[in-house]
Amino acid sequence: MRLSELNGKEIINLVDGTRVGTFYKIEAVCDLAAGRIHSFLLSERGTLLRREKEIPWKAVRKISKDLLLVALAPEVPGAYGKGGHKTVGFAHKRATHARTRMRARKKSLS
Repeated sequence: MRLSELNGKEIINLVDGTRVGTFYKIEAVCDLAAGRIHSFLLSERGTLLRREKEIPWKAVRKISKDLLLVALAPEVPGAYGKGGHKTVGFAHKRATHARTRMRARKKSLS
């Protein structure tokens, strides 16, 4: 299967049964030396300021003719910054680390 064949497939989260969306621009984050896919970066079609979601390859459960089934942690509205969406993988670790540093800085200034 080619990466371009994933364009237009609907993505469903198996954990909570929600529709992640239909994405029209898919990029793969790969380790060329090992020949492995680490994650997919998905952009929604038609948005001026494109918001990308990262889906780790480990979360992909099934790729069918018209669906991509994934197992992702459910999104918690308002819990993860301004947009209320949870980032996945490295971006999530980076954001968590930044929040921890900000809390430590606030305590030291108090």
